[in-house]
Amino acid sequence: MILERLTFEYDNKILIEKVKIGTPFRYEAIFENSGCFIYFKDRAPKLLSAEQNVQVNSQEAVLLKCGNHFLDMLKKTDDEQVEVMVVHLYPEVLKKIYANELPKIIEQGDCNIQSKVVVSREVISRFIESLEFYFQNPILINNDLLELKIKELVLLLIQSENVCSIQELISDLYSTRSVHVKNVIELHRYSNLGLDELAKLCNLSLSSFKREFKKVFNDTP
Repeated sequence: MILERLTFEYDNKILIEKVKIGTPFRYEAIFENSGCFIYFKDRAPKLLSAEQNVQVNSQEAVLLKCGNHFLDMLKKTDDEQVEVMVVHLYPEVLKKIYANELPKIIEQGDCNIQSKVVVSREVISRFIESLEFYFQNPILINNDLLELKIKELVLLLIQSENVCSIQELISDLYSTRSVHVKNVIELHRYSNLGLDELAKLCNLSLSSFKREFKKVFNDTP
């Protein structure tokens, strides 16, 4: 349950948001044409996507590519509130911000391994503190400042040895994405996901998912 939501907009798009949620909570995050950076302050959920099945720790963040994701958070205490900070990464906004060129390390880097989805808390703590300051003083925010915050986030991720994650994310935003049903099913064989949710992770309708499942496993879901 979302208890409070504060947002900063850029070109009529929500670019940064601060959300307070009550547990238990399952959040369906759909990023069809964008990426997303999500920071969890006190408690963190289990992340379920087409490529990830991982428990995130508090004061850590995840960098999500285009696609569907589920964030599961169980209830620990009554009246529990969890604070989340979200930065949306839209391809059209990145193209505008980096109109001249991307940071050289992104353009020239060579990543042959799967990037890590979890970003260490030490690297982003100051960045999150700066966002907190602007939410407390929203009158200071304008488009120029928001562009600087996006550039700051990208550079911090690069310096935290997450350059492969940034490369992978930007590449995904600029290209067509495909998901293999077999990989999703094997990853989430024991996850608490229904057929509708598995279909969404595969970017398929339920009927299409059932047909693809039958082709791959020669059986019904």
